[in-house]
Amino acid sequence: MLLRKRLDRIFSPSNHTFLVNTSGTGKTKLLFEGLCLHWGFYLTCAVDTFFLGAGDLPSVVNEISWDSSWTPRLPSSSSANYTSSLQTNLRLTYRAIRRDISTTFDSFGMLKSAIADARLNDKDLDEAIMHCLDEIQNIWEVSIDDFFYIALDEANVASRKHEEAFEDQYGHYPILKEIIRSLRQRMGHLPVRFVVSGTIIPEEHFQSSVGEWDDFRWCSDTGSFDDPEEHRRYVSKFMPTEFASSVTGQTLLDRMWQWLRGSVIPCCLAAQ
Repeated sequence: MLLRKRLDRIFSPSNHTFLVNTSGTGKTKLLFEGLCLHWGFYLTCAVDTFFLGAGDLPSVVNEISWDSSWTPRLPSSSSANYTSSLQTNLRLTYRAIRRDISTTFDSFGMLKSAIADARLNDKDLDEAIMHCLDEIQNIWEVSIDDFFYIALDEANVASRKHEEAFEDQYGHYPILKEIIRSLRQRMGHLPVRFVVSGTIIPEEHFQSSVGEWDDFRWCSDTGSFDDPEEHRRYVSKFMPTEFASSVTGQTLLDRMWQWLRGSVIPCCLAAQ
């Protein structure tokens, strides 16, 4: 019951969510729990040692600067090259995200090859995609309160990348902001909600005088163990039964309750 209430706050039909908390608090687990209840995709800005998620988006984050037209540090806004450099960086990011979406969401390689051979421009492709999505939505039997969720994990990695390659009225900002913008633009007016998760997502980068980010809410409710018996039952699942009931096992459980109860992953790793 508590888990479902927590997931309902994170996967809310009323708004997008920035889910921020420290490492090991179970953010990724909550994303997967939520995606077991709702249609959606799991994307990640970095593939860690657990190898969850595809490597397409991390490639965008790490390799976009390999393009010879990329400007890693924008010149002064008074420079003659400022506008063109900024627009080039924005265009490269948008195209990279579009390519990533095509790889992740679409397995029709022959169709993509045919489109490439036809040499269609960006405007024609965008109009065709939006028309197709409208047709899908018209036949998709979904209630007005049901949304498709895109969970974007490890956003903290993208929040520290290419911090001087983009700029708006609030100053320089990292590629994370442009990734979210590009994804939202690609989704158009479809019933989609984003859950963006990470250890650090600087709030100052998501301001807007025109309300661009007003439909995002900030959340850190990843839960924690506040009952020692519940904590014991959870951690004991990862221990041999005989060890958990031994004097040594009980001592370990007491110490884990004292030091690790706020973090799910350290509890599991310590038990193993």
